[in-house]
Parts: sequence; C-alpha cells; structure tokens
Amino acid sequence: PDLKITIIKAKAKFRWPEAGEVVIINKEILPEFLTPVKKQGEKYAEATWSVTDKATAAEVVLIVDEAHKFKNYKAACSKKMGQLSRGVRKVMALTGTPLLNKPGDLFGVLSSVGMVGEVFGSWDRYKDLFGACDSRFGIQWGQPSPEVPERLRRVMLARRREEVLPNLPRKQYVNVVVDNSSAVNKMLDVLDSEYGSATEVTGQLPPFRAFSEVRAQIAADRCDAMIDFVENCEEQDEPLVVFSCHLAPLNALVMREGWAVISGDTPQTQRQEIVRAFQAGRLKGVGLTMTHASKMLFVDMDWVPANNWQAEDRICRIGQMSDKVTIYRMVSNHPLDRHVHCLLAEKIALIEKAVCGK
Repeated sequence: PDLKITIIKAKAKFRWPEAGEVVIINKEILPEFLTPVKKQGEKYAEATWSVTDKATAAEVVLIVDEAHKFKNYKAACSKKMGQLSRGVRKVMALTGTPLLNKPGDLFGVLSSVGMVGEVFGSWDRYKDLFGACDSRFGIQWGQPSPEVPERLRRVMLARRREEVLPNLPRKQYVNVVVDNSSAVNKMLDVLDSEYGSATEVTGQLPPFRAFSEVRAQIAADRCDAMIDFVENCEEQDEPLVVFSCHLAPLNALVMREGWAVISGDTPQTQRQEIVRAFQAGRLKGVGLTMTHASKMLFVDMDWVPANNWQAEDRICRIGQMSDKVTIYRMVSNHPLDRHVHCLLAEKIALIEKAVCGK
C-alpha cells in the first residue's frame, strides 16, 4: 500500500519509475532506444542507451508478466525486452507456461529475459540438450535430456497445481469420434498426402496456415454432432462447457435457449455477467471460472497445448465440487486428425518432461 502505481498507456510517455513507484507498461510501449543496433567493429548489437537511461535502469527491478509472449526471440519486442533485461538490476519473469508449444519457445523466453546464458549457455548447447538436429523440414526436436529441468531450476521457482491444490479433482479424457462429410475428408486427404510424411518424420504438426482452412471446415462440420452431445447433457440436466477455436459451433450454440457464448468480441463486463449467470445455474453452458460444470466438450483443439490446459482449468479449479471432471474431445474419423491428436499428446508429454522432469 505504500507504493505508488502508475500506468503508462503511450510510448511517447514512457519513463522510469521514481523511488517508491511501480510503473506498469505493455510490450508495445518499450522505447525505441532499446532496439539493438550493431555498430561497426562490434560483435553484438546493443541498445542505444543514454548515460542517464543506463544508470537509471541499473537500479530498476523488472517484472515481466505473461513472459511466454516473448517466445519469438527474433521479434522486435523480444529483442527490446532482451536489452532491457540485461540493463536492469534484477528480472523476475512470470508464466504458467514457459514452454508454450515447441522446444524453441523456451529458448526464446529465456533469451528475452536475459537468462539463457545462465541456464543453457548457447543455442547450440540448447539444441544438444533437446536432441535437436537440422533436417530438410527444419529443426527436428528430440526428447529433452534429464539435465534440462535441472538447469532450469537455476532460475526457476515452479509451483505445480498438485502441490499447491492437492484436493482438486482428477481429470479424465474421452475422445468422441465424429464422421466427416465427404468434402472435409477430401480436404484432409490432400493435406495428408502433402504433409503426412513430414509430420511422421518431425513429430510436428502440419503448418498452421496450411491447416487453418480445413480446421475451420472441420469445426463447422461437427456442429450437428455437438448439438446431439449438448442435447444429451440437457436431458440429463448436466451443466456443460463447450470450447471451440472457431465461430461456427459458437454461433450454433448461441441460438439455443438457455445458452450464452463468450468469444473474443465479448466485452469484459458482459463476460462477467454471463459467468455469474452460469455459476448460479441460470445458463446451461458458457465459457472463465465455471466450476458449476464438471463436463467440458472440445469441438476442436487449439494448436497450442497450453491453451487447451487453460481451457480445461476453467472447470478444474477451486470451487469444483465433483471428485472428477471429464474432458470430451471430438476427433474426426480420419488418419490425419487422429495423428494430430497424438502429436498434441506428445507435445504435452515433452513439455512436462522438459519443465518438470516427469
């Protein structure tokens, strides 16, 4: 309570905190002088600090929330963050998902907050510890060495859910196989012939852009199966939360009596009203803390495993009265989609092994 809080909303108004002050900014407000520039005769690019800025920064403690958003170390904001992290007195990076999707993401996060040298030393050493090699499909990642989580503990304090909240219910997963229309099957066949062998070799998902159109079609194709599932839950008076990365299933749900939908376009105040109504039992299904339900249906899965975890934990958190929650996941009756679900499971296992050693 003795600290003064200042929120800066424009890049032109960026300034350093004064004594006893916390200055809050977002990554878009990082000043231009942090953009690294390589001067003639120098090996590495550096920020163009003024003497005053450099001296002031050296007294600052930097807290980086949602640090996984700096996973792409080549991005301009990540480069600025890297320079800032190396210029301040101390850095604390906060994230529930340090390895968001693929192994390279973890390197990007550590690089952006100035910790990669202390943990792994170099990019080449990082690749070695993840059993990575270069192939015609790009970097092919292997399994992380047991040394990886040990090295991470040099800078990481991890609080796992089962340690902090041991009484939370267990999750069980059920795949719901859905037949595709002939049009969707043809699209999947084309993608399978083009990318199927590459996914087998690299263990990585097909390129997102190439797969995005067919993923939207798959989601729309599953609407009838989704409604059947929803009606069954309604008949049993079972509260249900439905997730989808696409609008077609949400548009189908919002037309049903007793349902409400939260999407990226839903204002924050309206989101809270919907959640309160659902928690109070006045709605049959919806999407933040939604522990009134112990069942969740994924019409389609996010490409990033961590996003699926966050979705699941909307019902698996403090306040959940059931001793288990059931996560239903729709899977197309096609080899490529079944393979994609297997790859997502493998990604989750790799993340757990790299970060937690499990």
